[in-house]
Amino acid sequence: MQSNLDFRSHIGADSNNSIPSLERIEGALTFSAIGDALGWPTEFGRYPASVRDRFGKNWVSDFVPWKKFVGGRFWGYEEQIGEGEYSDDTQLTLSVARCIDDTGSFDVEKFAYLELPSWILYEKGGGRSIKAAARHIISKKGIDWRTNFYRISSGQGPALLYEDAGANGAAMRVLPLAVVNINDNEKLIRDCFANAIVTHGHSRAILGAILYGCLLRFLLTKRLVSAVEVIEYLKETVQGWTHSLAGWEVASVWRADWDRRSISGKTLRDSIKETNEEAVEYLGQISSHLAINHKDYYVRVGALDRRTKGSGLATVLTAVYMFLKYIDEPDTALIEAVNTIGSDTDTIGYFIGGLFGAYKGMSAVPSNWIAKLQDREYFKRTATALRLTLVGDTTGAFSSTSHMTRQGALMSLYAWEIGLHELFWEALDSGSPVSHPALGRGIVEHKEAKPLPRKSGYTAKLVRVKFDCGQTCTFHSRVSSSGTISESLTSELRRSLDVLDRAGSSRIRCP
Repeated sequence: MQSNLDFRSHIGADSNNSIPSLERIEGALTFSAIGDALGWPTEFGRYPASVRDRFGKNWVSDFVPWKKFVGGRFWGYEEQIGEGEYSDDTQLTLSVARCIDDTGSFDVEKFAYLELPSWILYEKGGGRSIKAAARHIISKKGIDWRTNFYRISSGQGPALLYEDAGANGAAMRVLPLAVVNINDNEKLIRDCFANAIVTHGHSRAILGAILYGCLLRFLLTKRLVSAVEVIEYLKETVQGWTHSLAGWEVASVWRADWDRRSISGKTLRDSIKETNEEAVEYLGQISSHLAINHKDYYVRVGALDRRTKGSGLATVLTAVYMFLKYIDEPDTALIEAVNTIGSDTDTIGYFIGGLFGAYKGMSAVPSNWIAKLQDREYFKRTATALRLTLVGDTTGAFSSTSHMTRQGALMSLYAWEIGLHELFWEALDSGSPVSHPALGRGIVEHKEAKPLPRKSGYTAKLVRVKFDCGQTCTFHSRVSSSGTISESLTSELRRSLDVLDRAGSSRIRCP
């Protein structure tokens, strides 16, 4: 297999000059959210009977209301999740969409310094790596989105290392990038790469994001595809993705930093080579597994192994396999996937839904699922904005090209964090307006307090807000009897602002 791992120049032309229909863009966004919402309740099962134990039936074929235990042994509380509610997969997709400006450019700095940190207090089901990255990027001196190399010890498991973060948290948020880069494959790969390295440093996460983004772009304008065509396209992408980073300073500097910081003795070149070979091997297994039980392929790529089930590469290629196996039965593909207990059901469901929506459009999405999906109108609004941006109509853009300093972004977060005291205390009741730095204006819909039986003096507080943009978020934190908000970012933001005041702020694009 030929692969240039030195990011040298790549010569090649992109022949895709089609604009996808609104129906396909909306289909990709809506069906991915549906896959997420269907698979989220079954994500935590460890054996098939656990579905019956929790939901009273052997098979989940529709949205279900359920209860999720949030937090560890002493900080834990139970949260009621309504049917059709989605998790972090969809939340972060919407965050990335809001970071696309009116020229169709992905503002990675806005994502890193505004959207990602603000997401911590309304995240649902977020992975440890992403949450660690979100806090680290605003709490450590001398780093930015290209140098977010976190090393965080934890009493809840092994230490989190940036260069080992190879899960699917990067791939699950690239869908908007695939849409706005429909005619520029090299720019898509660079955007997927930039998006990934904010939170994940392992090549499995990066390649998974690139493969998923490129396949979405491929499917958005195709009428008919075969398994052979899809597999060969993905193999070509594996062999050529590093060429698209050739001569790009971001990739070159990041690579040098990765090699300098690596504690395993492995170079980035070695990691990419191993991951590329792994991807080609997994792709080569798809055709021979299409006619047999899908679990055999899951086992083959490690999607049922607790150590590897969240791999960015394995989960993306598992979704590709399910898409090709059930190419004329999208609802069957989703239901089979979300009932494959022991796998990362919500993210694989999310990927499958996105692929079918991109390929078949809204016609592939069962109407009964659409009707019950949380914030369903916001997906249509987001699809419309992305398509208008793609065709050069700035009336639907999420962001303008106006600028503010990184310091300004952190100050807006700091102001919001101060306002959280009113939100989590009793100053704001249901019906009260709030203003969020990334989501805009909203109205408090519901407030709830949950005692923490094993943590004296603390109460979990949840505040549900419906934003004018169309997204619904539940903000959550543990609050002490003295009013301390445990999940607050105030101290980290204050330190970062002090550092920027002394050093001078960098420029970032914000709305």
